[in-house]
Amino acid sequence: MGSHVQSSGFRPEMLRQSWQRSQASGGLDLRTQAPELSREAFSLALDRAGRLRHAARAMMQRAAGLFDGGDAMVLICDPEGVVIEAGGAAPVLRRAERNNLQPGGC
Repeated sequence: MGSHVQSSGFRPEMLRQSWQRSQASGGLDLRTQAPELSREAFSLALDRAGRLRHAARAMMQRAAGLFDGGDAMVLICDPEGVVIEAGGAAPVLRRAERNNLQPGGC
């Protein structure tokens, strides 16, 4: 691959270098679904995220109407990447659950 830059600004050598860095750091994650915490671990995560949940509650309630009929969602995650809350239109949330983008997923 040369240093050819496509009209989008995409440079193939940058992609190759990214894959090489990923492989050098331990390989690529080939999972097809996000991991999920056990009930006990999720309960602990919810306890630790009490302030976050409290702060996000009002925003999630105000935003709920924005998702009706749309194709978007919002995830509230703790610093470890555990999904604490998920909001969006029901069809979007159902699709997200297939990839474990739901409370308790990481």
